[in-house]
Amino acid sequence: MKSLGDDLLTPPKSKESSPGDQDSMKKSSVRKLGVSSQPTPPRSTGSSPGGLENISKKVTPISSQQIPETTVVCREPPPRPGFGRRGRPIQLFTNHFELDFRGGFVYHYDVEITPGKCPRGINRQVIWQLQEDHKNALNGCKLAFDGAKNIYTTKQLPSVNGGDRLTLKVALRTVGEEKTREFSVGIKFAATVSLDGISDIYLNSLVTTKLDESQNAIQALDVIMRTMSSMNFTTVGRSFFTPPRDGSTYLGQGREAWFGRYQSVRPSMWGVMLNLDVSATAFYKEQPVLDFLSEIVGEGGDGGRGGGGGRGG
Repeated sequence: MKSLGDDLLTPPKSKESSPGDQDSMKKSSVRKLGVSSQPTPPRSTGSSPGGLENISKKVTPISSQQIPETTVVCREPPPRPGFGRRGRPIQLFTNHFELDFRGGFVYHYDVEITPGKCPRGINRQVIWQLQEDHKNALNGCKLAFDGAKNIYTTKQLPSVNGGDRLTLKVALRTVGEEKTREFSVGIKFAATVSLDGISDIYLNSLVTTKLDESQNAIQALDVIMRTMSSMNFTTVGRSFFTPPRDGSTYLGQGREAWFGRYQSVRPSMWGVMLNLDVSATAFYKEQPVLDFLSEIVGEGGDGGRGGGGGRGG
């Protein structure tokens, strides 16, 4: 007599099954697992007859036409649900000034200045001199330059058509140099930028491609608005600075504070705005090298961390 424990401990006897039963069991297990019913090729254990050499003959490469295309859906940004009605309306003054400009097109050109790796200030002087020396080649166009590799004009350059490249020579004598340096300026057409409907694109929240086109127009306007200020002031990032007129901004250690303005073109639902703000940063004071070293090491009176005077003070 068997107990319940004997039944649990005794493994069930395996029944002999026919090949047909085994095939049906395999198919049923495949359906349950949801995998392909194709047999898995055996792994190679060396140079056996059923190894990689035989498997490679049975493998069919997948062509690019058999790969399904992937569709990317660009979701539109959610629109603004409405405007608030509670509270008391007030008049608010901001540091944003609306730009009044006509629509139309500006023309974007890629520029390459040789020798390269010059400071942006030198590059701006080169482009400024280029306009003076080659007015005929440029058809009298004024060039808005970002100091690096981008130029914008309101008229097409007649000498640059399609994929043509215009190369002009410029002789420039920079500040502090006695000899004249020669620069080569290569100009090539890049794109036509439309200025129409910049604010409408941001207000209506259109698709991503339109936002990219609007961003290109904003960049063009920003470069145009910064061109003249970049030639007349010291530029750091998006800010313009002028040297202080007195020594009241001295910071010590050979440095002084310069004050200026921050400038940036920004789109808004009311139109395209010029954002202006105050800015300040530290510059090294213009002075003889010996005076600068004296301030750093503490020599020369009360001009440094050494404070009270001579070499050990």
